[in-house]
Amino acid sequence: MFVLHRPDRGFTLVEMLVVLSIVAVLAMAGVYMIRPRTRDSVRSVMTELEGQLINAENASLLSAQDVYVVSSGNWTDGTFILDARPFVGGGLVPADPSTLPAALVPGGSTYRLGSAAECFRSRYNQGNRDHMSAGVDCSGAGWYATALGTAPDLATLSTFSPATMSAFKTAIGTPLVGQTYVVLSGMTQTFLTGFCIVVVGLNGGKPIPNGPIGMIVVPASSSNIYKYYKQDGSTTWKRL
Repeated sequence: MFVLHRPDRGFTLVEMLVVLSIVAVLAMAGVYMIRPRTRDSVRSVMTELEGQLINAENASLLSAQDVYVVSSGNWTDGTFILDARPFVGGGLVPADPSTLPAALVPGGSTYRLGSAAECFRSRYNQGNRDHMSAGVDCSGAGWYATALGTAPDLATLSTFSPATMSAFKTAIGTPLVGQTYVVLSGMTQTFLTGFCIVVVGLNGGKPIPNGPIGMIVVPASSSNIYKYYKQDGSTTWKRL
């Protein structure tokens, strides 16, 4: 009795393509897992902050009242807070900031419409991955300059027309940090003063030299929220 044996054969083209596809997917997943977390974290924190400002605009529109956007605390000890809720009873901006009412104390739910849970808070000391890898520059210790590296200052770039560039530069020079506040008018739904919020990549609670930077810029008398980003090692800013 004769037994026929099939000759040895190699892989078919389809089999090879399937294997290569699987290898490519695994390689892409590996690159994603090992790339710097700070790159995504800076943009994630920026999105959270932008959402808070958009919520403030919506609250001002629906309540027809002024919204006082107040910042306080430090990022790396988890006390940073951005409180953007309507002030009960509305009111005008005090001529003297030292006479700010108790209503402007961040988290003062008694004086605000809505609960303190609506505020943006740093979760650095709660093990949050994004908040540990990126943070708002509120230390006054030159985080922005460290992270900027050799990249040009955003204020030096001709981003807007000459008619609006002055307001843009003023906003960049007015960071919203440490017991500072801005008012969103309930009548016009525009921010009465310009400001910026700077987010930098962190490593062990310290800014990464020439690391990723994100900046939210809001010019005075505007409701527009601009976002800019410089990735780590780059000297180029781009608008998000």
